[in-house]
Amino acid sequence: MFEQPEPSRPSNSAAPDPTPVLAHFPPRLRPGAIRFLAGAGGFSGALHWRLETPGGPLALRRWPQEHPSADRLAFIHGVLAHVVRQGFHLVPAPLATQSGTTFVEHASHLWELTPWLAGEPIREPQPSPQRVAAALAALAGFHRAAGSLPGLAAEALPAPGITARLERLRGWSPERLDALAHAASLGDWPQLADRVARALPLVRRCRPLVEQVLVAATTLRGPLGPAIRDIWSDHVLLDGERVTGLIDFGALAIDSFATDIARLIGSLVGADPAAREQASAAYEQVRPLTATEHSLVRAFDASSVLLSPLNWFAWNYFEHRVFADRSTIITRVDEQLAQLEQLAARGSPWEC
Repeated sequence: MFEQPEPSRPSNSAAPDPTPVLAHFPPRLRPGAIRFLAGAGGFSGALHWRLETPGGPLALRRWPQEHPSADRLAFIHGVLAHVVRQGFHLVPAPLATQSGTTFVEHASHLWELTPWLAGEPIREPQPSPQRVAAALAALAGFHRAAGSLPGLAAEALPAPGITARLERLRGWSPERLDALAHAASLGDWPQLADRVARALPLVRRCRPLVEQVLVAATTLRGPLGPAIRDIWSDHVLLDGERVTGLIDFGALAIDSFATDIARLIGSLVGADPAAREQASAAYEQVRPLTATEHSLVRAFDASSVLLSPLNWFAWNYFEHRVFADRSTIITRVDEQLAQLEQLAARGSPWEC
């Protein structure tokens, strides 16, 4: 049950020269060796470098032109700095330039320099309960630290992500679904077209249920804070059963923390009821959930199951995005369709 943020248009695979950017940072942060990693396996459109410096390895990121804005990136960096001050160190807190800023504007892009976080993402189909529990405990630790950010509203509020998902769901009218089927029949990607044909009956069957759940969730009020909104198995780094870092905060915004819980649990254990219960329990050992947050997790989860494959279809057939790694997308869509089939068979969202 996970939903990926909108991918940017592909960047040129040739390595831009990072030297002018690195000149903004103190000499102690300048590298003796640089390795270009291109997109590092992601779809955000960002480019990445690993830098070897006397103080240890660093990561240089060039954000895509489309996002984030300078103001938004400053907010993201402020949140990361805050959680570190609160004692949560599993994030790549940006390093300051010689002028005291945390990013550089160069060649129409924003660039940031952070410590290199060791570890490997969770990519096995069925991670051990210990690894799942460690990931959820780390997420709860981030939420607990981020929830003390100065300036957050003290009162309980509706979750912005729920309203946004309800609007997106209603945008998938019967006519738009028919247009998707037609576009897929004319496309040049038969593997994805096969998935569209498999998905559409499931979408039509599950749409009323998911809409009902989202409508009910719009009436709920709960605490809001800096939610990562793109936390899934690939963005949790571990060394064995120990979490070494959470990465990729480009989608961070003020929302219910339930959106992160739903996304991470869904990406790690799918619809397995026992595994979901254990994952939720691991989170609550660090940060207990209210009854409202449990209900919001359920709504975020159900909407992600329905909307995630539709996102990929829309980006390909309506927005004509070009994806270099088609096989990875097919694998991801297959995982999402398996969960959509489970939702259709069950007839109700999973409890978390």
